[in-house]
Amino acid sequence: MAISVASEQRIELLGTVELLHDHLTTSLCQTVFQQTRTTERERQWSLEALVSFWTEVILRAPQSLTQALQEAALGNGSGWPPVQASPEAFFQRCQSLNWRFFANLYEAFLLQVLPQAQPCYASSVHALGEYFKEVWIVDGSRLDAVAKRLKLLWDVRAQVLPGCLTAFYDLYRGMVRHLAFNADAAAGKLPRAIAALEHVPEGTLLVGDRLYGVGAFFAALRERGLFGLCRRNGRQSWRWLRELSKTYIAEGTAWDTLIEIKGKKDIPTQTLRWIRWRKGRESWEMLTPSLRSQGTHRPAQDGKTRKIKGSSVYSATKHRYTNMEKSPDRAL
Repeated sequence: MAISVASEQRIELLGTVELLHDHLTTSLCQTVFQQTRTTERERQWSLEALVSFWTEVILRAPQSLTQALQEAALGNGSGWPPVQASPEAFFQRCQSLNWRFFANLYEAFLLQVLPQAQPCYASSVHALGEYFKEVWIVDGSRLDAVAKRLKLLWDVRAQVLPGCLTAFYDLYRGMVRHLAFNADAAAGKLPRAIAALEHVPEGTLLVGDRLYGVGAFFAALRERGLFGLCRRNGRQSWRWLRELSKTYIAEGTAWDTLIEIKGKKDIPTQTLRWIRWRKGRESWEMLTPSLRSQGTHRPAQDGKTRKIKGSSVYSATKHRYTNMEKSPDRAL
């Protein structure tokens, strides 16, 4: 049972632990290790032991890893993997074992769990299921902050380049569907996301931050049969075409405008909907493909469709940006 210090809210983790024990089995870990290894050998700190240890660290939040390793070495059956090895052996194994072992294990774990995962998360956006098979959130981050907290790197004088992550989060099921690691710390956030689109099922709506609100990203989405909803990028130039609608929703006013982003070289021109919502000094600005440009335009129901999708789009965006800064009286 975990307790949030900030709110003192008790969170039941028994179901999570049972799920992990059911699927992160010895057989699965050994299979992934054998399929991934090149010259690596089995050690006392096997892939299964490492995964079990880090899972316990997340669930128990010990004061230090040294304390956790000492408890594990005792082998008293308290949940820690019974590994009779020094703390130095653990840190050396973590430093030398390739990240692909953990990435491949997560993908294998996901294949087992996904058929049982029910779309019961973020129920307020489930109305989008009429239009989109999946709704995922995409975001990326460099791992500099993580590297600074790793004790095993404190004595390393060389410059450490920790790399980057790009995550795709399933808003229907409340789980990370794909996690892409790039060892190049200088790799751009947008190119990383575009390269990882091959892992996103066709027909999915991707919700992204303002960095993704550019023509290149929407062009990549359209090429793969995907949809996007992103905050408007203030640096992206565009041309106004016409107003589609003005309505009142969530105690505010929403405008739906058709715009065009001019293409560049191998990037075709994109026709998008610029959706603005304002309530007092709070405002949101989003870009999403137009129904007509995506081949889903239905003239007889166009007004009703925009109203339904506009309401659902607002809900999806609020889920994504509830804890992000608001934009009083200026473009996002």
